[in-house]
Amino acid sequence: MKVRSIQTGDTWMEIGDDPGGTSPDPGEAEARRVLSSAVRSQNLAVLAGLGTSLCVTKGGNRLAPTMLDLLAKAKARFAELDQSQKKADGHHWADFEKLSNVPKDCTDLEYFMSRATIATGFLAADEATRIETYLAKAEEVIRSAVDFMKDDVDVTVHESFLRRVARRSSRRSRTKLFTTNYDLCFEMAARRSGFVVIDGFAYGHDAR
Repeated sequence: MKVRSIQTGDTWMEIGDDPGGTSPDPGEAEARRVLSSAVRSQNLAVLAGLGTSLCVTKGGNRLAPTMLDLLAKAKARFAELDQSQKKADGHHWADFEKLSNVPKDCTDLEYFMSRATIATGFLAADEATRIETYLAKAEEVIRSAVDFMKDDVDVTVHESFLRRVARRSSRRSRTKLFTTNYDLCFEMAARRSGFVVIDGFAYGHDAR
């Protein structure tokens, strides 16, 4: 865990680091107190974002893509599409932007995809067909980029977190975990640790 406070010079410091030989940062004690209190609360809901996946690496390389990484991969795939169909570079992506009614060079891929999905409902038939094709290509890129969870990928940080929140008293409500991530890091960690995850989609005897 890292702590950042005014006493660390507004930089992140690993817990236990004391490079200047001074007393421990008070922010550490405060962070531990707040986290400990949260875990002991009656109702615990956790919202996990991209930062929880960026720690997953293999061979020293980060596996989880950022939103900008996904955008770059999608644009590269569309450039390949341009080349294969002998179109001017960026032709398909520019058409995708126009049909989705987003600003040129929009960098928010989720906003872009949401606009494109909405646009399929009111565009003319031929334009709706084109944008649906573009959406399918972009979604294919995203699925491929986030499908990095293999048996040899280490998710011990996620497993450790799940074990800690699972030690809560059985008299308290089940922990609810919400994640904005497209990957399956938490699902894989729960599977490896033997936890049953109730996602509301499937109930079976071999729930994992």
